[in-house]
Amino acid sequence: MLPSVESTSVYSVCAFLTRVRFGLKREFRNIRVRGEVFACNGSAAGHLYITLKEGNESLQVAYFRNHHHGLAKISRGDLVECQGYVDIYNSTFQMVASRVEVQGDGRLFEAFAKLKAELEKKGYFDKIHKKAIPAFPQRIALITSESGAALQDILSTASDVLYCLDITIHHVSVQGQVAVGQICEAIAAAQSADYDLLVLCRGGGSALDLQPFNSQEIAEAIFRSRLPVISAVGHETDLSICDLVADLRVETPTAFGHLLATPFRQIQERLRRAQQRMTWLQQNQLTRNTAILERHERDITLALRRTLDRSTFGLESLSAKLDKILERRVTHLQQKTEYLGNHLHRLSPQSRVEHLEHQCSLLRHRLENRMQASLDISQHRLGRCCDLLETLSPRKVLQRGYSVLLQADGTVAHNARDLHPGEPLTGILHRGTLKLTITHILEDTDGSNSHDQNRPGKSQKRAGAPQKK
Repeated sequence: MLPSVESTSVYSVCAFLTRVRFGLKREFRNIRVRGEVFACNGSAAGHLYITLKEGNESLQVAYFRNHHHGLAKISRGDLVECQGYVDIYNSTFQMVASRVEVQGDGRLFEAFAKLKAELEKKGYFDKIHKKAIPAFPQRIALITSESGAALQDILSTASDVLYCLDITIHHVSVQGQVAVGQICEAIAAAQSADYDLLVLCRGGGSALDLQPFNSQEIAEAIFRSRLPVISAVGHETDLSICDLVADLRVETPTAFGHLLATPFRQIQERLRRAQQRMTWLQQNQLTRNTAILERHERDITLALRRTLDRSTFGLESLSAKLDKILERRVTHLQQKTEYLGNHLHRLSPQSRVEHLEHQCSLLRHRLENRMQASLDISQHRLGRCCDLLETLSPRKVLQRGYSVLLQADGTVAHNARDLHPGEPLTGILHRGTLKLTITHILEDTDGSNSHDQNRPGKSQKRAGAPQKK
């Protein structure tokens, strides 16, 4: 345990560091630390000064020459294990190693430098190939591990703008042998979707942990991507191949969260200020309009009152004039009505109507008498005509002994010249009908027969002669 220090004690700087140094050397006198070599420098005296790094943290290790006989060359990126004690030298915290063992490959940095030079020669890092990052991406493909802290850093940092973003998480392994294949597949799958932005995200780690992001496969997948790509891998001091190939490199996942949220926050701030200004302008305009409205209201009220007063006075004057005019008019109409009534009484048609009614009554009686007389005369004449018709009726003639002779076609025979001997006749009597045949024809009705020499015998009847009843 470190020595306790009373709060009432006051130390000088040198005394304080000496006490801390003593406590550290006693507490951590024989410890082992494993880490990645970030830098390894030698002195003229043959000592080695190693910097171990993990994420944002680093540790200075002093490895003196009397301990490192036969030690293999240490390179950047090697994974080493140091054993020793903790000390403070020149006010700097460090570890003094008595033994250093190399446990990892020291060629990672060389491979990184070689691939970097190769891709740089091909133009993978040229700005001409960099795609513009949209200022307000809506749909984002986030390639990372769902269980990693990097995802939570992004979501917590940009939590206030997540409601207006559509973030799709493509879960992949971010370290190990399967990471490269999964990341390349996720980049390829994102190309077929309608994304605005593609983001590679991973938190800090050792060089070995970050090695998948230094692969040529991922570099080529990023270079061929039709979508803009942002690399948010590791910490500020970590630099990977995908950082160089990507269209934009962001130091950390948290920094990407700020980068993603900043434009929306700026818009929100601008909207807030615009809303405040609109509110102020509306309030100011409302105040001015209210004052103008109140002034106009007073002016209108005063003008209406004046107009109403003038109108009331004019209305009273007109009402008085109208009363006088109506009174004179009514008086005139009453006088005229009285005059016309008297004149109408004098010109009343009642007596004339009574006289005309009397004349009409007389004319009606006279007309009825004349009509009755005319009717009687007509009835008498009708009786006489009926008697005459009865007397002249063919039946009456037949009744007196005459007959009617009809030819074969039903026509009445009138002239003997139209008949021929042997022609059949029909004789119509008062009672009965005779079928006759002409034997001879007498030319004259007075008894001469100069045309026909034949005369009928006593036993033959003469056609057309009247028959006795």
